[in-house]
Amino acid sequence: MARPSLSEFGIANFRAIFELQGVPLRPITLLFGPNSSGKSSFLLGLQMAEALRRKGDDWFELFLNDQLEGVRKPEVGDRLAFLHDPEAALQFLCRFPVSALELTKESLARDIGLDKLPEAWVQILRHAVAETSVVGIAWWYHLLDPTRRSQEFPGVGHEDGALLLIGGSATEYEEAETIIGPRVLDALEPYFGDSPGHAAAFQEARATLAGGGERPKLGDSVWPFTNVPVERTLPVPGPGLFKYPHLSRNRRGELAESPVITKVWNNFALTFLLLKAAVIGAFDGQTKGMYVLGPLRSVPPRLGGSSDASEAGGDAWRRLVDEPVLRSEVGDWLARLAGEVGPLTPQLVIEGPEVPRSALPAKPLAESLQPVVQQFLSGYLSAATEDSTQLHPKASELDARVIASQWAERIRMTELGENRYTLKLLRGNSQRAVVIRDAGLGMSQLIPVVVGLLGNNGTIVTIEQPELHLHPAMQAEVGDLLIESALGRPQNLIIAETHSEHLLLRIMRRIRETSTGRNTRLDLPVKPDDVSLVFFEVVDGKPVVRHIPLDDRGMIARPWPGGFFEEGFREIFA
Repeated sequence: MARPSLSEFGIANFRAIFELQGVPLRPITLLFGPNSSGKSSFLLGLQMAEALRRKGDDWFELFLNDQLEGVRKPEVGDRLAFLHDPEAALQFLCRFPVSALELTKESLARDIGLDKLPEAWVQILRHAVAETSVVGIAWWYHLLDPTRRSQEFPGVGHEDGALLLIGGSATEYEEAETIIGPRVLDALEPYFGDSPGHAAAFQEARATLAGGGERPKLGDSVWPFTNVPVERTLPVPGPGLFKYPHLSRNRRGELAESPVITKVWNNFALTFLLLKAAVIGAFDGQTKGMYVLGPLRSVPPRLGGSSDASEAGGDAWRRLVDEPVLRSEVGDWLARLAGEVGPLTPQLVIEGPEVPRSALPAKPLAESLQPVVQQFLSGYLSAATEDSTQLHPKASELDARVIASQWAERIRMTELGENRYTLKLLRGNSQRAVVIRDAGLGMSQLIPVVVGLLGNNGTIVTIEQPELHLHPAMQAEVGDLLIESALGRPQNLIIAETHSEHLLLRIMRRIRETSTGRNTRLDLPVKPDDVSLVFFEVVDGKPVVRHIPLDDRGMIARPWPGGFFEEGFREIFA
C-alpha cells in the first residue's frame, strides 16, 4: 500500500494556535518544542479536520454528542472551548503533490457526488496542473449553531468556505486562477470552437487574467447540479454546459442568450471547483484510516489481553491477541531490541486458547472446537513431557469435550468484554513468562508504539511522546523503528511529537551513514528529504512553527531555535 502523500497540513484558531501555522510533512515528521507551544494542538487539529470532514453537514453534532457512530471525536473538551477566538473561524489547510492526486473520472465523480463525469473534464484538469508541483486547499468553519448563534455570539457569521491553493506557500493564499488560469482557458477553448464569437471571448478572458481586471470569483458562478439529468452526469464542457442559467433578460425585458464570455467564466469556475473536489477528496481518503496514539498509553490488565479501546493504545493489546502475525512481528522487533540494548525480552507470548473466531464453522461452538482441542492436547502432552513442571497434574484425564466447552465459554466471555487471555513476555533464556504490566512501565508504554508503527500499512500515524518512560538507549531504538515503519514495508506517514534528542540523534546518524554508504543495520537508506524537523516556539505570546532542514551529514542546516541542542550536536559530529 502506498504511503499517504499529504505534504503539508496547517491550522488556525485552534487551542494554542491562533494564526495559521503550516507544517511540512515527510515520511517522518518530528515535532519539537517546549511545553504549551502548540505541538499537541497541531496533532489534535489534524484529528479535528478529519472528524469535521466525515461529519459533513452535521458537523456541529460533533461538539454536542460525546459518542458519534463511525467518527472518532478528538479529545478537545466540551462546547467550543478549543477555539482560540470564539468569534473567529476554525481554519485548515492541506497540500498534496500534483503527481499524487487521483485525477480520474471515477474518483472525481465520487468526490462531488455524481454517478458519472465526462473524461473531458479530467483532461482539462490534468492540462491545467501539468506544470504545477503542489496543489492544496484552505477551508474554514464558523463553529456555531445558527439557532444559538444570535443568543451566544451576536453578529457572528456562520459561513463556511474553501479556497484553492496553487504552489508551496504556507501562509499566503495566492489566487489560483492567476497561476493556472491561462492553461485552463487553453484546455477549454477547443470545446467552444463552434460558438460564434468564441475567439474574442477567450481573448477577453485571457486579457482579464493578465491585467487583473474584474471577473467572477470562483464561488460566484452557479453550481450546475440542480440542472444535472436524472442519472447525475455532469455535461461535457462547452457553451451548452448550463442550460438555464445562460438565459438573461435584455433591456426590453426579453429572454436572451447569455454572452459567450459568461459561458467561458462558468466553465472556468467549474474547472476549479472540480480541482478543489479532487484535493479535498484526497484529504478525506488519506485521513480516514488515521491511527492516533496519545501519551500515557493504557496498561494491559493482568488477566485479559485488552483494555478500554477508548484509552490511548487500548486497542494494541486486543490486536496482539487477535492477530498472531502482528504478535510475531512485534515479538521479533522486541527480540532485536533486546540484542541491541540488553537482556530484555526475546518473545511475546499469549496464554490461553488462541482460536481465530472469524474462522469458526457455523455450528455449535463447542462442537466446532473439539477437533482443535484434540490437536492442542496432543501437542501439549508431547511438549510438556520434557519439563514436568509444565505438565498438568492430571494431563492424561483431560477430556477434549470438556475443554472445548470451556474454550467456547471463554470466547463468549471475550465477546462480552470479560477476556481471560493473558499477554506475557518471556525474559531471557529462562522461558519464565512475565505479565506485561509487571515488566516495567516502559515496556507497557513502548509496545503500543510498536503495534501502531508495524501494525498499520500506508496510514497516517500520529504519536505523542513515543519515548515515554524509556531508557535513552531504547529511545534511540525507537528512532530506528520510525525509519522502519516509514521507509520499510509498512510505508506509513509518521507525525511524532517528541522531546527526545536521543531519538533524533539516531535518525540523524542514519542519514549520515546513508551518505557515506555505511547504513547497513536497517538496509534502508535515509535521506534528508525523508525527514521533516519542526520546532514549535512561542514568540510574543503566539506559537510559531520553524522548519529546520537537515543536510546530507545529518546535521541541522540552520541554528536550532534558542541554541538548544546546538552545541551538543556540534561536539558529537565534530
